[in-house]
Amino acid sequence: MNGHTRIAPLPPVKDRRTRLIALGVVQLCFGALCALFAVLIIFSMFAMRALGQETAAGMNPQMTLMGMAFYCAIAAWFITMGVGSILARRWARALILTSAWIWLVCGLSGTVFLGMMMGDMFDMMAANGQTPPGFAQAMKISMIVFSAVFYVAFPGALVLFYRGADVRATCEYRNPAPSWTDACPMPVLAHVLLFVTLSVSMLLMGAYNWALPFFGVILSGPGGAAAAITVAGLSAGLAWGAYKLKPAALWGSAALVLAWGGSAFVTFIRADLMEFYEKAGVPPQQLDMMRPLLETGGFQKPMLIGIPLWVVALLALLIYTKRYYGGADAPDPDPA
Repeated sequence: MNGHTRIAPLPPVKDRRTRLIALGVVQLCFGALCALFAVLIIFSMFAMRALGQETAAGMNPQMTLMGMAFYCAIAAWFITMGVGSILARRWARALILTSAWIWLVCGLSGTVFLGMMMGDMFDMMAANGQTPPGFAQAMKISMIVFSAVFYVAFPGALVLFYRGADVRATCEYRNPAPSWTDACPMPVLAHVLLFVTLSVSMLLMGAYNWALPFFGVILSGPGGAAAAITVAGLSAGLAWGAYKLKPAALWGSAALVLAWGGSAFVTFIRADLMEFYEKAGVPPQQLDMMRPLLETGGFQKPMLIGIPLWVVALLALLIYTKRYYGGADAPDPDPA
């Protein structure tokens, strides 16, 4: 694709196999933990249904199954990456490093917005006497600390390790044959992963009655399904085109980012978030708990700040990757 095929004929200066195994085991443990969460979710759903408490608890079966599917997917990812790291596979290093960068950027922004949203929520709960003031403060701090550790510190550690030249050399020495990830520059691989995730996310919106923001209105049902499936198909096609380094995929991705971001921003300025969650099928009991925060803009304000920032960040990534669509003259495809 770009004339860069690297085979390491000599061993690395520092063989990082032991650390690759250690971090692989850590990722296997995360995968096992996520699998356990999935089992607990499905077990609790069946247990509450057997006790006749499912409705009282405000459970939505589709959303519950979606939570289980989410943990299963994360478990499969961590287990696969853990095995790949233990075996020092080139594709595993590329995918772990790329996803860790995405995870870190999302975690940093998510932690900030979590502090904005959760702070207001727990302050309201304390003011309304729903929780003791000290307990609300402790919960707020605990959630932010957990987010900082799991969504910032851990992916940051993965980035620092897997981007190392010795780690790269170790993987290439132990697996000299080119991997499928070598055909795609790492920044472009981030583009591919993000658009594959968007495609899958759109299809999973079926569990939420296909509720989607669409240029000032909230679609749901058949209309939302048509929009979601269209975006899913476009995203999958653009991801494949980006992997193949097709310039049309780059410009198409930029257009989709602008259209989708503009649609969401316009919608959440004009629409009532309560309507969105109602159309998404959120149970009434949960809506009642969310109502005070929704009515004061506790969710809406961070969203209206976050959407433009994410559009800018994605466009910046796409602009940066443009250099890799230049054929043999493109820069190093692994600038980690």
